[in-house]
Amino acid sequence: MKLSVCKGTNICHNIYINLLYYAYKYVVTVTMQFEQKIGYKSRAMVRSRIESIHYMPFHVHSDSHEIICVLNGRIKIVDDAASYVLGYGDIHIFNSGNVHRIEGEAGNIVLTVHIDPSVYYKDFENLEGTFFISDVQTNRDMYSSHHSLLRFQLASIYREYSGRCSDMKLSELAKELFNVLIQGYRYYVYRSGPTQKANIIRLDNSGLKNTNAAQTPGNPERMYRIVDYVYDHFAEKLTLKQLAEKEYLSESHLSKYIKGTLGLTFSQLLSLARCEAAARLLATSGSNMDVIAHAVGFANRNHLADRFKYWYDMTPAAYRREILRDTAGDACIRYNSFDYEKALRIIDMYLDGY
Repeated sequence: MKLSVCKGTNICHNIYINLLYYAYKYVVTVTMQFEQKIGYKSRAMVRSRIESIHYMPFHVHSDSHEIICVLNGRIKIVDDAASYVLGYGDIHIFNSGNVHRIEGEAGNIVLTVHIDPSVYYKDFENLEGTFFISDVQTNRDMYSSHHSLLRFQLASIYREYSGRCSDMKLSELAKELFNVLIQGYRYYVYRSGPTQKANIIRLDNSGLKNTNAAQTPGNPERMYRIVDYVYDHFAEKLTLKQLAEKEYLSESHLSKYIKGTLGLTFSQLLSLARCEAAARLLATSGSNMDVIAHAVGFANRNHLADRFKYWYDMTPAAYRREILRDTAGDACIRYNSFDYEKALRIIDMYLDGY
């Protein structure tokens, strides 16, 4: 069963929902591309929907953030080098440019909001390039004020989008959403997991405290300025000495500062930035490993392979095969039928609960 999703009217949105609701014996499929463009029907550049995801192949949104909240059941996600299992109430933020995949277990219901951040750069200083991390699935702090407020904002956007869909109101809600993200989801650190590979975790911005963090950044603006600089210059022959001179610090002091605050060494941070860039080239270009290695700053393909396997748990060649297999010419997003009324009850619970 093929479904071409209507755009432009609330009637089309309701037809889409009803088709999902009544297609009990079918999996609905929608053709997709790796570079997935969002069809915004509002000048606020916000889109929201409720769906049951059977399988969503690897893809990327270069012009939008994607925020998902699990209303029922469980889903498995891959987000660049990280993978998680999300359950009821969990939230995950796919930042613009993140390569991701979603696979749903039976009975899942997911609320999704897409938003183009570039429309709101003028309203928020330094929004451009800001990375947001939810980490709800790691902390399991489901009922914190930040998470409850974020669910409320996502539910409010869905209700407006599926109802009147006023550009002005959606724009107001989008700004409120970014306020919540900036206040509660902007700071993060890394910590070692069972395999010693560093995993990203969110810091509580109100006081910058998190029980999972070995140390809280004493100067977060400096820390993330350093991270941004590394991500902007990873393809160059960037050294700790160059960075130390830029920050007017000694190499030893800067090395201890990065490890003590971010949780990664300088070399780990640099290799992670390079591997994430390599992953995008592996997915979107036919370049060989030597070309990709040099393009992202590694000395050779062996160095790329060593660091890539550390972060992604597979070789670059294996990653490329998986991406190509997942995004073949007939790649489709597959949706399940679901109980739409149940989804609305949960949405209303989020609205009433805050």
